[in-house]
Amino acid sequence: MVILIIFKIIFMEVLMKGKNYIYGLLSVFILFFVVFAPGQAGAAVCGGTPCVDSADIIDGSVTRADSVPLEHVIVVAESGGDFTSIQAAISSVTPTANDPYVIKVMPGTYIELVTMKSFMHLQGSGAEVTTIEAPTDTSSSYTIDINDLENVQVSGFTVRGGWYGIKTYSTTVLTIINNIITDNKAAGIYNYFSEFAVIMENIVTANGGSGILDNNSIKTMISNNMVTTNGYNGIDIGASSSYVIGNVIEGNSASGIFGHIADREPVIKGNVIQNNKNGIGVSMSGTAHVVITGNTISNSQFKGLFVATSNCPGKAMIVTHNKITGSASRDVEINVLGCTINVSYNIYDTVNNINGAGVGMYNLKTDGTPALAL
Repeated sequence: MVILIIFKIIFMEVLMKGKNYIYGLLSVFILFFVVFAPGQAGAAVCGGTPCVDSADIIDGSVTRADSVPLEHVIVVAESGGDFTSIQAAISSVTPTANDPYVIKVMPGTYIELVTMKSFMHLQGSGAEVTTIEAPTDTSSSYTIDINDLENVQVSGFTVRGGWYGIKTYSTTVLTIINNIITDNKAAGIYNYFSEFAVIMENIVTANGGSGILDNNSIKTMISNNMVTTNGYNGIDIGASSSYVIGNVIEGNSASGIFGHIADREPVIKGNVIQNNKNGIGVSMSGTAHVVITGNTISNSQFKGLFVATSNCPGKAMIVTHNKITGSASRDVEINVLGCTINVSYNIYDTVNNINGAGVGMYNLKTDGTPALAL
């Protein structure tokens, strides 16, 4: 009806004002047949799969296959929800790529071990009010277990009391975000043999082992986490191509970041690493290219930065724009036999270069005078 009124108005204007309006009228007709006409005209402006074109809208033939899948939602609550147990809720469904599920968990403390499924988001009501607590901390007790899955997300929980807080194995596309991971006997988060994991904006504190352990994984993003007072290293990288960016890593019992990097190429960027005990602020050893840039490393109880390798894969290691101060032994130690390392634009006071083919310039001490070159 609205379209007919518009055409009537245009037709009257043509009668009154002449041929320029005929051109306008023709344009309107063309637009009408492209956008509103059924059949192939509608299909012509439909750009993908699934596809909803004008013909579908007009004849009402839109089906589920034409639309983006909607997530099913199940509510877990101590009372009044669909389930009182998180695991019972997970076990009740079989999510797929076309039928993903969100398990929404209301505030409370849930004493159980949780085993995830693919295409599932386990969503707490906030880490301050929603807790998953393992009933035991034996070596096979993982508070949340993510094993050989894809497209999994865990958010909004305090996760405590297990051997590992969250353990992932052979999982592709994983997000662990906005959780508090604490009081687990070994590592807070153990990510092993996975691809494209994102571990961000978590508080990982007071676990018995390392805060975050990333082992043999590809392109793990570890960003904007608070990793504090863990019983071993803050972040432990074992042969993974990890991107460790923007974290605060403080007061851990060994090193802040400890890497056995093998043939991977990690990036350590923009972190604040301070007051870590009995270890090194950042320690990287192995055979790979590594980029360490823009970090603040202070008050390490041994060395601030230690880089050691003997077989570089044709790329210079890069250590630039870091501030490394207050280390009990020395701020920077480099041992890169047969390799080239670029140490430039840093602030440090003490350095020890062993067997290094170093390239360095524009490094300063904290008092502004030139630092000892490599």
